[in-house]
Amino acid sequence: MIAFKLPNNNKKNLWGVGFHGTIHVTLNTITYTFIPHIFCVCDECHTPYSKYASTITHTLTYMPIRDLPGIGWSHEQKCHELHLHTCYDIQHTTLSYLQQHFGVKTGLMLHSYCTGRDDRKLENKTRQSVAVEINWGVRFQTSQQVTLFLQELSVEVFSRLIKTSQSSAGHVTVTIKKKLYEGEPGKFLGCGHCEDISRSVAPSHVITTADSLSVHVLQLYKQINIAVTDVRGIRIHLNNLKGTQMNGSAAIHNSIFEKQPPSHTTNNNKNENTNQWASRDYAYTAITGMCE
Repeated sequence: MIAFKLPNNNKKNLWGVGFHGTIHVTLNTITYTFIPHIFCVCDECHTPYSKYASTITHTLTYMPIRDLPGIGWSHEQKCHELHLHTCYDIQHTTLSYLQQHFGVKTGLMLHSYCTGRDDRKLENKTRQSVAVEINWGVRFQTSQQVTLFLQELSVEVFSRLIKTSQSSAGHVTVTIKKKLYEGEPGKFLGCGHCEDISRSVAPSHVITTADSLSVHVLQLYKQINIAVTDVRGIRIHLNNLKGTQMNGSAAIHNSIFEKQPPSHTTNNNKNENTNQWASRDYAYTAITGMCE
């Protein structure tokens, strides 16, 4: 394990308020799961390998079996029946004995983990899903407001999809929170006690644009069929993501959830600019929850 070095000016900003920054470098994945919390780094330092190895051995000696990854209640109970309570007990048990009682795969895993060995490869898994949910300040008065809001929310979730280096989705789920109370909840503009109603679809063609996504989202919303005044939250969830095939910046347009650039208009085109963005007022009103 090593601690990263910071320039003097950055160190004061980071550690002056009580935060410590460390980088833990371990031999494998299993040792990383229980070694980093042992070391406390307050300044630049380097832990020698001899001290690191001895610390691993000491930690494994007293570590309960239930703290190992992949060990649940059933395996823990079976170990207790065999009078195996800590990693030290398994270290002094033969591999053949463990495989006889736990099976070849689980027995090998127990023996390897308790001796600090782990042959698993470290892999960066690709993102499997993307979602956006808003459940505060959602108040609608007309169906046009809901439609515009769903279109803008589709743009936002698709922009997040592009940022994950994926370009399309094969499954869409829309969840609507329906209020189950009269009046307003205790929390100002909160969703309160609601019922979640979901509809999903797996299109015959994968979704590759924000416009095609909004079409499916609107269709799913119509299937739910609830009064617009009862909507207290909306969630759009995408999964079955596919790899990148295009530049994301060309596939989406501006979203109301992104900071808009300052407007530089003259008096001649001020009215034109106002009309251009007037349609977004419905979604802004829905988000901020301007209700009577």
